[in-house]
Amino acid sequence: MKLIVNADDFGISEAVNLGIVKSFKDGVVRSTTMMANMPGFDHAATLAKKYDGLGVGIHLVMTAGEPLTGRLKTLTGEDGKFLKQGDFFEKVKNNQVDYSEMEKELRAQLKRIVDAGVKLTHFDSHHHFHLQKGPFDVVKKLADECGLPVRVGTKEEFARQYPGLRSTERFNMDFYGVNLTVDSFIAILEKYKDAESLEIMAHPAYLDKTIIGLSSYNTARTNELDILTSKKVLDYIKTNNIILKNFQDYK
Repeated sequence: MKLIVNADDFGISEAVNLGIVKSFKDGVVRSTTMMANMPGFDHAATLAKKYDGLGVGIHLVMTAGEPLTGRLKTLTGEDGKFLKQGDFFEKVKNNQVDYSEMEKELRAQLKRIVDAGVKLTHFDSHHHFHLQKGPFDVVKKLADECGLPVRVGTKEEFARQYPGLRSTERFNMDFYGVNLTVDSFIAILEKYKDAESLEIMAHPAYLDKTIIGLSSYNTARTNELDILTSKKVLDYIKTNNIILKNFQDYK
């Protein structure tokens, strides 16, 4: 099986960035996705260009921080920040999103990363907003323009509507929460052992004041880092002939 362990939130803070690099150098992570509107962006861009084997995609943002293009009529609150996750999804559900605004902002996020000299490998999104029908059409359009694959839930389901879609065969988001263990990570691998390819979402990190202030999911990230760099996981990967990859194979 080809396995992509993708570390989300590259760029959200310097401590997160360093944790992701640690999970690449000493663990099973070979892929990460970068946020263009977060405090650790410049630090992440420097690291991205330093570590060639770490594939870097774009982690598109619609539900955290501020847009790069200023206040957006259907996507920001009165404070100029992006809407909270629940409010955003409610607007999508009720067809209250101006997708031209979304495309303008996502293009700005994409441009910032490319202009920083980062060679992107794929597209995904914060809080998986792009897996909704309207947002997915926008994101797929940008990904196709760049010739890059997109994270999806199950490739078979999306491929019916989007022929030629490039992604892993399977995607799993169960590696998340306060009760993670080495054995729970291995259990995910066991569950998908017959898959041709699998992406597992992860959030390894060290901690600093920035990530503690920005995300309620913070201390658990250090546990993820320990698991993803553990000898037991590394040995399991080697023993079971699992090939660690990034999204370069799907370009």
